[in-house]
Amino acid sequence: MAAFDADPASGKAPLTVTFTNRSTFTPGSLMAYGWDFGDGGASADTNPVHTFAVAGIYEVGLNVTTAIGQNHVSRTITVTAPSSEGETPPEGELPVEGETPAEGEPEPVQVNVPDLMGLSKTEAVALLESLLFQVTISEEDSKAPKDEVTAQVPEAGTSAEQGSTVVITVSTGDSGSLCGCGPAKRGKSGFTADLVLLCLVVTSLSLSGRSKTIKG
Repeated sequence: MAAFDADPASGKAPLTVTFTNRSTFTPGSLMAYGWDFGDGGASADTNPVHTFAVAGIYEVGLNVTTAIGQNHVSRTITVTAPSSEGETPPEGELPVEGETPAEGEPEPVQVNVPDLMGLSKTEAVALLESLLFQVTISEEDSKAPKDEVTAQVPEAGTSAEQGSTVVITVSTGDSGSLCGCGPAKRGKSGFTADLVLLCLVVTSLSLSGRSKTIKG
């Protein structure tokens, strides 16, 4: 008579089941065992082991062939879908939108944006890159020396995520002339005293010349 046990008889996919043959027959009359696992798999072993990869209900059958005929027995194996709750994505895959990052994943680093006003373009870029910021540069005509930083976004002291972009505006050094004396040069404290004095002298001479012309 055909008979067998299955351990386990149910569980989550992939489910590996060990089948133990309990068949009885007249000694010397056995000819063959035939297992049908219900998922397309089969075996002729006495005590096979089979893995059910996909969730489903499988009717596993055993045919015992002896010298006096065949005997068949079957039983059900129930395989359920694996639970995704609490599982982390495989390595290299990004979490699905709405899922929380895997435990232990580092939070984004926040860094205070430094004060860049008055620095040269080279100094500002070097400082930002040392803090792992991305840098975008724009230009404007102003009285400041060429390549001096005249504006920044975000403002100094703002907390920004490491790797985000800081926009700096630098002077082209071309803002016209003062008193016809050529482009003005300015340091952090304003126009240099020499340039202001030169412009005053030029203006004074110009006015003096006009006065003599009128009197003549």
